[in-house]
Amino acid sequence: MRHDSVIADLPGGTTFYFVRHGATAANATNVRCGGDVDLPLLPIGVTQAHAVAATIRARALPIPLVISSSLMRARQTAEIVSAALGDLPIVLEPLFDERRLGTLNGASVPMTESLLAAEPAPPSVEPLQAFEERVSQAFSQHGHAFAHGALLVSSRGVARMISRLLNVVEHMPVGNGELIEYRLELGRHTCRLLV
Repeated sequence: MRHDSVIADLPGGTTFYFVRHGATAANATNVRCGGDVDLPLLPIGVTQAHAVAATIRARALPIPLVISSSLMRARQTAEIVSAALGDLPIVLEPLFDERRLGTLNGASVPMTESLLAAEPAPPSVEPLQAFEERVSQAFSQHGHAFAHGALLVSSRGVARMISRLLNVVEHMPVGNGELIEYRLELGRHTCRLLV
């Protein structure tokens, strides 16, 4: 299912940014941590947030505001980045929270790949279509901000879903505390890692 309205609402030439939150205990042990588990950043995650803020500052990216998932790991990352960039406004958006994973939380990432790709999803897991519709709704609600270069701070699954919604030619996987740039051009949408 594609949400063409998400694309139609954004003018050609739009560029916006995405930062994956800094590392948590779940990331450090390579286990699942969905939007139904609220973990804080590890000290290395705080360092990653400061580093990505330094990258944004060094590149002089014209970011007017930060939109953040409501989860603690994203909020902490957003607050660090905002402060480093002169206290940019932060908008919290729960619709950008990571996919809810139910009983798969705490399970090994490699062992759960096929389960998360399956349709229908396991009973306790948020269905992929529901996750897609939720992210699409959030994206549409904040389209004006994205059209003006907003920075979204959220999770890896949300980045994948945005790439899917925008029909990005080649999705760029994003690690903890990494920054990607989405560029929407006529007939072709791309993302690239900024280091």
